Amino acid sequence: MKLLNTITYYGMLLVLILSIPMTAHAKDILYGKDIKNQASRFFKEIGIAGEILTSDRRAFFSCEEELEFSPHVQNDWRTVRAKCYTPNWQSILRTTASAPNENIENKEDLFDRNIKYEAVELDETFPDYIFKNKSKFRDWIV
Repeated sequence: MKLLNTITYYGMLLVLILSIPMTAHAKDILYGKDIKNQASRFFKEIGIAGEILTSDRRAFFSCEEELEFSPHVQNDWRTVRAKCYTPNWQSILRTTASAPNENIENKEDLFDRNIKYEAVELDETFPDYIFKNKSKFRDWIV
């Protein structure tokens, strides 16, 4: 009986020790400010006027590489998916980007400047990011 009580006691102690949450180090946390900075660089590179709407102090899981940003709804950058592959997680975030509308379909300027758009061939003047990720922009490339 005494042996059974001892085993039960140590078993419960082991369960309690293993259930103590692991504390994250500050360097392992990605903050809203970090995500805003990465998104800002990405948006600038592909020509989107907008920024992530989140608190600079909001804490996210760590990420070992740059986040991947994509529209949560196809061709609508008002809500973006910020995705990390290592470790695997994602978060859906709102932005200040404008809503797409019929102007895009009619090849008209979004800012009413009386400009008509026309298709051009991709060449070396486009950012490398566009060439490397043509599949992501297939709906925008003629």
